[in-house]
Amino acid sequence: MVVANILATESKLVGRREIARPVEAVADYAGDPSNAPTWYQNIDSVAWETEPPPRVGSRVRFVARFLGRRLTYTYELVELERPCPVEWWK
Repeated sequence: MVVANILATESKLVGRREIARPVEAVADYAGDPSNAPTWYQNIDSVAWETEPPPRVGSRVRFVARFLGRRLTYTYELVELERPCPVEWWK
C-alpha cells in the first residue's frame, strides 16, 4: 500500500490518501507522462517524441495552461530508478 501525502504551496500538507496498490503499480502510473492529464489539471495534452514506455532518453512534449497562457514544453528523461523516482529535465 502507498500512502500519498498531498501537498500545496510551501510544502503545506493539505490531504492524505491511501492507495491500495503496490508501490510499483503507483510508481508506474505516476511515472508515465501519458497519465499526467488525468491527475494534473493544467496539462491539456501529452505527446511522445520517442516511443513509450518511459526510459532514459525518452522525450515527451506537454501542452499546458498557466496563468491564462498556453505553454508547450518538452522533457527528456535523464534518470530512472525503479520503482521510483523518475527525474525529468525540461
